[in-house]
Amino acid sequence: MCFAEKKLVLITNFTKILIPMKKVIAILTLLLAFTINVNAQQDNKVTAPKTSVAAREDAASLAKLLELTPTQENDFARLFTKKYKILENPESKPELRDEAVRMTDAKIRATLTDAQMSKLEANKELYAKLTGAALNATMAKK
Repeated sequence: MCFAEKKLVLITNFTKILIPMKKVIAILTLLLAFTINVNAQQDNKVTAPKTSVAAREDAASLAKLLELTPTQENDFARLFTKKYKILENPESKPELRDEAVRMTDAKIRATLTDAQMSKLEANKELYAKLTGAALNATMAKK
C-alpha cells in the first residue's frame, strides 16, 4: 500500500466517523432547544392562574360592594389581571409599577359613576387593594 492509498483510507475512515457525529450533535442541540422551550412555558403557566384568581377575587369584591353587572365584573377582572402581572413581576421597574397603579386608578374612575366612586373611596382598604397601591408599596420595600 503506497502513501496515497493510506492517506485515502484515513480520510475515508475519518469521514465515516464525522458524519454520525454531526447527526449526534444536531440531535443533542434540538433536544436542548425543546427542553428549554418547554421549561419556559411551564414557568408561565404556574404564575398565570395565581394572578387570575386574585384578579377575579378583587373584581368580585368590587361587584359585591357596588352591585356591578357581570359584564362590568369581567371587565374589572381583566383590568386587575393586567395590574397583578405588572406588580407581581420582580423584574418590573418601579416606574412601571407606579404607572400601573395610576392607570388602574384612572380606569376605575372612568368606569364608575360618581356615587359608586364615592362609595368605593369610603372603603379605603379595598380601594388601595384594587388600585394596587398596597401591593406596590410592599413590593417597593423589597
